[in-house]
Order: sequence, then structure tokens, then C-alpha cells
Amino acid sequence: MLSALESGVVFQSTDLARRSRTVMDAAGKPGGALVRDKSGRTFLIAAVSEVSRDQYALEHLRSAAVAMLMLIRDKHDSLSYGTLSWMAPLSDEDKLAFLEEFLATLQSVSATGPGPVEDLLYDWQQTARVLADPELAARLTADIETPEHPVSV
Repeated sequence: MLSALESGVVFQSTDLARRSRTVMDAAGKPGGALVRDKSGRTFLIAAVSEVSRDQYALEHLRSAAVAMLMLIRDKHDSLSYGTLSWMAPLSDEDKLAFLEEFLATLQSVSATGPGPVEDLLYDWQQTARVLADPELAARLTADIETPEHPVSV
């Protein structure tokens, strides 16, 4: 599906009065509709839900970029990761795995909404929480062949 910018269609401000249904139909499609006023400024008319998803994705992309930069710079203090400071207990390998999954999931936000991103964040935050507690991490990663409590069969 072409966005308003890719389609090359730009409505004039007079189209809002004369062909409002056409403009609104175009605005309801993915990417919205472009409208140019008499001064030459161009505006985007788009559904609020689409704009909200884009802002959501952009905020998370900024967070991912900061985290990637900190990982590249080998910074390990939690404050360096900004909104992703919960990542600090993860190993560098796990941080990279999270960021790869995070970016891949963010690419689908416009189609799926924020649900899959929120699920991914929750799962990784729980992993980081476990790794922050060495005793809990040891118990959860211990040999699973040996039951923690006696089991009668």
C-alpha cells in the first residue's frame, strides 16, 4: 500500500470544500492524504490511530538506538540505557539478542499495533529481573533433570 508521500497525490485546500469525501477517503487509507494550502505548506491528514502507532514506534526506536550505542561503546551502567535501563543485568549477547528482536517487532507495529512489542518487552524485563537476582538465576538455570523437591511416582 502506498503512503501519501509515495503516491504523489497532493490535494489542494479547495479540495477540502469541493471534494471533501475524496480527501477524507484518501486520509483514511494507510499513509493518509497530503493537502497543500495557498501558501505552499503541505499538511498530512491521517487517522489518529495511525499517527499514534507511528509515534509509539518512533519512541521505541529512539530507545533502541540509545541502547545500541551504549552496547557499542561498552557502557554497562543502567542509566546509560535510558528507558531500557532494565537491560543492565543482561549479558552483552542477550542485550544484542533483545535489541534484534525488539527492532524486528517494531517494524510490524503499523500492521499489528503495540501488543507484540509490549509482550516482548514484558518477557525480556522478566528475564532481566531473574538475572538481577543471582540466587534465583542459579535455581532457574540449574540442571532440570534433578527435581527441586522430592517427587513420588
